[in-house]
Amino acid sequence: MNAELPPSTPAVAPVPPPASSESGAAAAAAPVLPTAPTRPSWVWWVGGLIGALSVASLALVWSTQQRLRSLEQELVRRQQTSQDQSTEARLLARQAHDSAAEVSAKQVLLEARVAESALQRSQIEALIQSLARSRDENV
Repeated sequence: MNAELPPSTPAVAPVPPPASSESGAAAAAAPVLPTAPTRPSWVWWVGGLIGALSVASLALVWSTQQRLRSLEQELVRRQQTSQDQSTEARLLARQAHDSAAEVSAKQVLLEARVAESALQRSQIEALIQSLARSRDENV
């Protein structure tokens, strides 16, 4: 009987048969129940430790998940801000390019006017010199 039981369960001693015949019939009718095996106290400690570690790990998982969700929201917000700034920078660059093109066109126009004014001035000076010579000749 000891060979059939696992090593952690205590062996149950066989009950000796009663001496009288009346009590023998009653004893034969009632089955002999083994007592419930008791667990060593360290098993309860290990079970409690595993339970506590499980609760702690679940708390850490929840905390990490909340932190990850918060970081994800922050990343999305920063990405949106960056995209808005990029769009604004492109708009400003386009406006600066257009302004530079306008200024360049105005500069070309002004240079043409300056050249025309210089030409007119040289023509007026030539005319004045011609008039001065003709006056000198007429005097």
